[in-house]
Amino acid sequence: MDLLETLIVLSEKAARIARLIRKDEHLFGLLVEQKDQDHANPRFFQDFKTLADVLIQQMIKHFLELKLIYSWIILSPHPLQLFILLVLSKIQEANFRKLQFPGIADRVRGEENNTFCNTLGDKITVDIKKTSEETADLLENVLNGDKKASLLLAEEVHRSIDMKDVNTKSFDDDTLELDVNQIGIWIDPIDSTAEYINASSDNSGERQSGLNCVTILIGVYSIESEESIMGVINQPFSNFEENCWTGECIWGVCFNSTSLSSLNIPATRTHVAYLSSSEDEDVKLQLRNMGYTIKEAAGAGNKILKVIKNQGDCYILSKSTTFKWDTCGPQAILRSLGGDIVTYTEAVCNRVISVKYPHDVGCEKDASNFGGLLAFRITDVLDDFVR
Repeated sequence: MDLLETLIVLSEKAARIARLIRKDEHLFGLLVEQKDQDHANPRFFQDFKTLADVLIQQMIKHFLELKLIYSWIILSPHPLQLFILLVLSKIQEANFRKLQFPGIADRVRGEENNTFCNTLGDKITVDIKKTSEETADLLENVLNGDKKASLLLAEEVHRSIDMKDVNTKSFDDDTLELDVNQIGIWIDPIDSTAEYINASSDNSGERQSGLNCVTILIGVYSIESEESIMGVINQPFSNFEENCWTGECIWGVCFNSTSLSSLNIPATRTHVAYLSSSEDEDVKLQLRNMGYTIKEAAGAGNKILKVIKNQGDCYILSKSTTFKWDTCGPQAILRSLGGDIVTYTEAVCNRVISVKYPHDVGCEKDASNFGGLLAFRITDVLDDFVR
């Protein structure tokens, strides 16, 4: 389960970057770039690409492969170990790295590419370097020479954290055998970017919009079966207390005979259906006729999370406006709990077809979940639609 633990920790690193950017007004103001029309989601008048997206995606790819081999010294400060650490600190960090999951970075894909255009019009390839100082130097170019902002971000990217720093349930199952050479990974670095950028910094409203809706989504799929098999959802802005945000991480595994999840919330019918604000009126009418209360919420990951947490029976989307990076992680968690995500247009025609993840999918157009989706945790909900 080394891969799952690594993904959980990386999701928390991503969450901390997201919180840092929102907390620092100066930093946050530097990091917004409007997407060009070719890469904008058609559901929004304006869609945004942030450096946070790019930075998080590259950070996950980078640290999936590389792992410091002297981390044991820091965790157990025996005098001899401290002496060794002192010696190692005099030598370049790069010489003491090893490959953790060799080649896996080539099979990690997401919503963003790693080219960022700063306000001067310079196009810069964002990457994570071997040291915090090198990463800061690169980010300084992106941020038009803003050294303070660059150092803040680079520090957070290279900060060392582990499982004890994550608000999630631990696992103790070592029986899962997963060939990392036969998997691919989809990432949505910050789902609900519009809310991340535009929401107020406090915790107000009914949590159907705002920072609560922001999620970091990481999904693992089998190249052979094209099924989602492992998922992590990190909600960076889960709780707001004492003028400070804290997060929560939820994970699930459904592979061969293994079904594990960090959740123990029992599944009961709520007769609530979550929709996007842009959903067609005839879909809303049909749902009401089926006895559902309709709620709208921002973010595909957030709406599926509502279903995972049993706050709603389903998330319905009749349009092809979500993508593989939106659903891969959440679907694995739903599958671990007995649910699934199926194609909406097929389900209403009495055909149950799970959303799949072909490994040869490349560009955004191909990565769309064509035919919409129906996310559910209880199979009776699916039966409603099939009937």
